[in-house]
Amino acid sequence: MIKRYGKLMMATAPLALMTALATPTNAGEIVDFGGVFGEGYLFADITEGVAEPGIKIITTDLNNDDFATSNGFSASNIDNCLMSNLAAGIECDASAGAGKRIKTNFTGDDGFDLRFLTADSSGVTEYFTYGKATNLSGARLMGYSLQIGTGTGEDFALATDLDLSDNTGVLFDALSTLDATALAWDGLGGVTTGQNPLQRTSLPDGLFGDGGQEGTTGFFDPNSAGFVLIQNADGTIIEATELFGAAHIAVFGDGLLDRGQIPDGYFYDDDGLEETEGILLAWYDNRADSGAGAWVYGDGIIGETKGAIVDPVDLAAWEANAAYEVLGIEDLSNLNLNFSIDVGDLVLGEFTLRFTPVFADIVEEAASDYQFAVAGSLDAANIPYLNADTAYLGTISSIMGFATPEERQLALERQGYSFLGAYSEGALGLARAQTSALDQRLQDLQVGNGGASMSSRAPAMLEEGDDLDVILSSTSIGLDFAAGGNLNGFIEGSIGMGTFDTTLNSIGYDLEDLSLTAGIDYGLTNGWVLGASVGYGASTATILDDRGSLDTTAMGGMLYAMSEMANGAYINGMVGMYGLEYDSVRYVSLGDNTYLASTTGTQFVAGVSGGLNYDLSGWTVGPVASAKLISSDVNGFTETGGDPLNAITVEDFTVQTTLLSIGVQSSKEIETSNGTFIPSVNLAFVSETTDSTIISTAFAELPAFGTPVDGRGGEYLDLNLGMTYLLNRSDAGTTALNLGYEGIFAGTYESHRASVGAQFTF
Repeated sequence: MIKRYGKLMMATAPLALMTALATPTNAGEIVDFGGVFGEGYLFADITEGVAEPGIKIITTDLNNDDFATSNGFSASNIDNCLMSNLAAGIECDASAGAGKRIKTNFTGDDGFDLRFLTADSSGVTEYFTYGKATNLSGARLMGYSLQIGTGTGEDFALATDLDLSDNTGVLFDALSTLDATALAWDGLGGVTTGQNPLQRTSLPDGLFGDGGQEGTTGFFDPNSAGFVLIQNADGTIIEATELFGAAHIAVFGDGLLDRGQIPDGYFYDDDGLEETEGILLAWYDNRADSGAGAWVYGDGIIGETKGAIVDPVDLAAWEANAAYEVLGIEDLSNLNLNFSIDVGDLVLGEFTLRFTPVFADIVEEAASDYQFAVAGSLDAANIPYLNADTAYLGTISSIMGFATPEERQLALERQGYSFLGAYSEGALGLARAQTSALDQRLQDLQVGNGGASMSSRAPAMLEEGDDLDVILSSTSIGLDFAAGGNLNGFIEGSIGMGTFDTTLNSIGYDLEDLSLTAGIDYGLTNGWVLGASVGYGASTATILDDRGSLDTTAMGGMLYAMSEMANGAYINGMVGMYGLEYDSVRYVSLGDNTYLASTTGTQFVAGVSGGLNYDLSGWTVGPVASAKLISSDVNGFTETGGDPLNAITVEDFTVQTTLLSIGVQSSKEIETSNGTFIPSVNLAFVSETTDSTIISTAFAELPAFGTPVDGRGGEYLDLNLGMTYLLNRSDAGTTALNLGYEGIFAGTYESHRASVGAQFTF
């Protein structure tokens, strides 16, 4: 079922527009569509018969400058237009409701550009635009502007040729004195001149207005609502200056709602056809029932009064009937848009139509996507139907009261959850410690030429049928023991620390961790070693700028295996699961609040590695390569403590990291009268990718918003240096001491790990 309240049909995913759409050029000025650039897209609705890229150009009356309709208002008898890419035969003069409107979408704070390619005609051709703008930006839209120019993105320049008398250039259609029908339009804002047909933008008539093809009256009010459109004198800019419509302002405020701020509606599917629209019967008003919230009727519902609460008996019947469905009233985030463009002969053969959004003052302060999301959520407190506590308006006033933009931006950052990235990074650090312990264990089981280990560990020798009496070290202290036969065990501990830089959307932090790993493995006579380990880890992230801390613990286990071939080649594998626990403290300077949260999660780890050992002038040298996947799931939570209005609820989220590495490792035995020294080095080139993600978060009484968390990606060198000293290599057992260092230096973080180990065999 699709929704009947304003002719928006959502049926496919957004389509990236980088390809041109060819149209007939026998009499046209605009001949191609060159794509969308910036924070927006066009939507091609296949249920409505709209093909990619969602727009087409119709030119049937070349050089028709100063085209006018009889009443100066209605878009009737249109020959040239920009419209949705409907099937052939549906053109500019198709009847209302045919789906002619181009569905443009705002998806961020910077707006977007539509590029058009042109051909000369030695005249000026006028195009009417059937448009629709949807707010998917994340904040209320307080207005917007249309600009004509050249270039896209940072290369955009406003049109400079302001005179079409020589049939060159491109401008919005010239203004003229308004006819009586146009003067009756609710959204004129006092002006007496305008385009013919009149440029205008409004919410769909199915919600506000006479109902149009949707019915006899608007669901919320019979009067129109939308933005006043004012065109500048030189024809290069049209601005939506303010929202009109008393009913809309009283219920939904003085801005266009974002898709995430719309209320739910109850829709009735009267014909069972997916391609037709359901009928909107009621909507959920948080102000109803003395602020408790309830379903209420709209205008035009037969036998019911607008604003009356739906009878519980009727509501129960709706819930039990599959023909009734609860959906968001999406047209509350849509605007219909009418305007015309005059196109002359262009030297460059192209022009750009730029859409630029305007937001509330606190949202305009944002300097990053994260700040924008926090500001947009707080600004939603200005939407009346939400019935949010007025204290949120006080929070906005306090933030705007800071003297400088930098102070206001910092206050926005601290108001939100700026270190959600530490959840996955804390767990990732523990997983890397666990996998590192198994990597070293597996390396210890490899047989190098001359018996030298390919790690900072002491060497191990294994012949077919021998016991696996292996010496094991760790980054702090380790112990290896033989349980008899080919069954062996190990225990290892490690300590590490790292620093994660602040990125555009995430505050930095210092991370310290402790990890313990223990396991047993069994050597088969065919050269395979199979094992299982259990592990425990704990980390603490200390957030920069005194914003709080996050403690992470992990407990679980892995299965691992190694096989070595006669030519010195080997392959290793591991897979495991860990349970995660988190405890966070978040400090918010505004109001001096401290928030606490606890939650759980799980972590999946898998990896495979391989290499080759061979002798080179007494050194055991070999290439190594590996691939690992670490996926961390975090369960949702709600903060406690502090002002409950500004406590944040976080929904479940998942972050994945992939690690691909290739490198070389080498070690050498140096015999002395007192023992054996084994220096070792492992140098790997690592390509690491941690997902960027958007996590659903919400203040207590405000709609959810997406908190962006920057991922980490890039290449770096991972350096391991080690020195092992063997005190004794008798058959009775071996004692070894070692020192080691691991250093990682990446683009946005660095990590250091020191090792001191003692090893014993029995």
